[in-house]
Amino acid sequence: MADINVIISDQTQVTSQEGFGKLLVVCTTTAHSYEEYDISEDLASVQADFATDTEVYKIVNTFASQEPRPQKVAIFGTDISASQDKAADLTTALNTLITQYPNWYRIILDDKTETLITAVATWSETNNKQFYTQFDNTTFTTDFTSKKRTVLGYKENADRLDAAMVGYAATRIPGSFTFKFKNLKNITADAILPADLATIRSKNMNAYLNKFEVIGLGTAQLDSGVTASGDYIDHIESMDWVKFQIESEIAKLLMATEKVSYTDAGIQQVVSAITTALQSAFNNGIIGTNEDNTPAFSITYKTVREISSTDRQNRKLTGIKFSYVEAGAIEEVTVNGAVVLEL
Repeated sequence: MADINVIISDQTQVTSQEGFGKLLVVCTTTAHSYEEYDISEDLASVQADFATDTEVYKIVNTFASQEPRPQKVAIFGTDISASQDKAADLTTALNTLITQYPNWYRIILDDKTETLITAVATWSETNNKQFYTQFDNTTFTTDFTSKKRTVLGYKENADRLDAAMVGYAATRIPGSFTFKFKNLKNITADAILPADLATIRSKNMNAYLNKFEVIGLGTAQLDSGVTASGDYIDHIESMDWVKFQIESEIAKLLMATEKVSYTDAGIQQVVSAITTALQSAFNNGIIGTNEDNTPAFSITYKTVREISSTDRQNRKLTGIKFSYVEAGAIEEVTVNGAVVLEL
C-alpha cells in the first residue's frame, strides 16, 4: 500500500519533477536497452546508436530543436519486425519496461501505423503516461475519443509534429502554457483547405498551418492543443503535475521531520504541505483567482476527534480534501462592434 495517496478527480467535465520533462522514444525495429542520452549540446551520442536516416534520430532531432532546448531524452527499443502480433508484443515490452524505468512522462513511437498507435494509446491510458503521435490522414477507423492521454497530430509530410510538441512542452511546467498558436521549430506548415480542417478538428487532431496572414501576422503555428478525447492537453497534464506536487510536498515533510504527530498540530503540518503545492500551481498559472485576487483553491480537513479510531490506530490520516478553480486559457475571441452616428 502506498504511504501517500493523492486522489484528484476532474470535476469540470508517479513521475518526478525531472520525469515531467523526459520523453521516451520507442523504437520498434531494433532491440535497445533503456538508455538516457544527454542532448544538451549535440546528438552525437544518439547518432552513435541510431543513424541519421532512422525515424528515432529524426524524432530526437526535432525534439531537441525546440526552444529552450531539452536536455535529455530516453530511448528504448524492442524489435517486433517479425512479430505475428506486433501490438501485443509491444504492449508486453512496455509493461516490462515500466516496472524498471517509470520516471518519464511522455512517450513517442517511431511507428505511425494505426494498429500500434491504438495499442500504445490504450497502454498509456492505463499507465498514466502521455502518448504523442500523428497521422497523415483522417481516415483511420479507431475511435480514440475515450483517450484523454493520447495527442493526435495531423501532418501531411514526414515532419515529426509529435516530437516538436513534446520538445516544446518538455522545458515548461504543464498547465503554464497552451499549445494553440505556438510556433514550432523544424516543422513546416501544411496548406489545409477549410473543409479538411473542419474534419481534422472533428477528429480532435492537432494541425500545423499558417494563420493570420491577412492581418500581416502570418506564421506557422498549431491550430489547437487537444487530446484525442477533446480535452485540452494543458488541462489533463496540469492535473498530473498538481498531483505530483502534493505527493512531493507531503513526502518531504514526512522524511524531513522526526515525527509528524497524530495531533491537530500534525494535521496542520500536512495541510501546510498541500497548501505549498497548490500555491506553486497558482504561481505557475494553473490555478485561477478569486474576486479578491487570492488563489482560487480550498482545503478542508478533519480534526483528530473527527477521524475514526481505526484510522488513528493504524496511523492513517484521512479526511483531507482539496479543490481548485483552473485558470484555463483564452483561445478564441469574439468582439461585437457597430458603426453609429453618435454615442
